[in-house]
Amino acid sequence: MPRSMTGYGAARAKSRRITVEVEARSVNSRSLKVTLRTPAVLSPHEPDLEALVRKQVGRGSVTLAVQIRFLRPEDVVRVRTEVVEGFARALAALRKKKLVEGPLTAEAVDYPQFAHDLARRIAAGEAERGVLVCGTGIGMAIAANRHRGVRAALCHDLFTAEMARRHNDANVLCLGGRTTDPDDAVRMLELFLATPFEGGRHERRVAAIDPAP
Repeated sequence: MPRSMTGYGAARAKSRRITVEVEARSVNSRSLKVTLRTPAVLSPHEPDLEALVRKQVGRGSVTLAVQIRFLRPEDVVRVRTEVVEGFARALAALRKKKLVEGPLTAEAVDYPQFAHDLARRIAAGEAERGVLVCGTGIGMAIAANRHRGVRAALCHDLFTAEMARRHNDANVLCLGGRTTDPDDAVRMLELFLATPFEGGRHERRVAAIDPAP
């Protein structure tokens, strides 16, 4: 990490599953400005990353960029399968109706159809909440949120899963099979199901998400 105002540094780490690349650039500035460019999965850790930069650098405009790439397609399938199977066990333990729809194999599918099917059930009042899993969770969230009355939240940790319920009254939890540890995914699901909506000032804001037709 550069200690002067101008500098450059880069590092790369690789395992069987992922590659992580970090690049730091610093240019002249009278004060210290830190800009972070990280993937969504690292968003909860950005305060720690910024604190680390500020500890090492005194002055300059610093940009820290982090990239994470998953290497093996078979890992995606394995993690996604474990996540969904873990959900089934968690739902059974919570004495909820266990309903798993979608592939538990390595075959590729057009995931939007599963998001639309679930969203239609929630919009029709046939279900109160749901969970959707794809590679990153992004596509599932986009598809589900096309339906009025559906509030699908892409979550990455316990905090976002809890806030999705408390502040946004989210009724669909979206997770990424590539980015979510199976044990963490089950804990997030349990918290998502157990957390109530706080209402109050949040109720007005949630109502504004779906404007009157």
